[in-house]
Amino acid sequence: MHVCRWMLDVRCLNHLPPILTSSSTCVQSPPWYRDPTSAPLTIPLEALENGPFRLQGSLPGTLLEMENEASVRNIGDVAYDLTAERLQQEVLIRGQVEAPMELECVRSGLFFSTIVRDSAFLRDYSIGDLKGDLDITEDVREAVVIEIPAYPVSPEAQSEEFKLPPLPRELQDDSEPDPDKSPWKDLDQFSPNEEPPA
Repeated sequence: MHVCRWMLDVRCLNHLPPILTSSSTCVQSPPWYRDPTSAPLTIPLEALENGPFRLQGSLPGTLLEMENEASVRNIGDVAYDLTAERLQQEVLIRGQVEAPMELECVRSGLFFSTIVRDSAFLRDYSIGDLKGDLDITEDVREAVVIEIPAYPVSPEAQSEEFKLPPLPRELQDDSEPDPDKSPWKDLDQFSPNEEPPA
């Protein structure tokens, strides 16, 4: 499969100088060049006319919209390495997206560093449904958010040597249970042949 020689990197598009050949002849920027400030990650359809091409770069971690999640912190950039290809009346995008972050371990209560990754990112879009450039920002965000575990456990908490931390003093119950208040006490007084009280 031939892959177009252009590589799109959102981080540097704003700073692209004119492309020079060995003879210092000025070459125009690729015809699908767009200012990335219009949308974080868009794909002009004309970029697909010369075959598949690769998109590589990163978006700010704020893309995940998880600032108010107490169990997630220090989210890094959302990195993507994708290939876009037009197949008749569809656009196929596949590759990998990931983001480093810290998650709160449900066993230890401590935060640990990890990388949340979707290594099999795959989306297809109908060209007939598009009204302009293809914006895949939301799909990239969703792919990372879905991979965040609902009950994250740190590698340390998975080891055999791990011991649960003691409860804080204010949560500890030092009182002895009262045997006279046991709900089973009255039932223990009946023999198997007796009917329990109504």
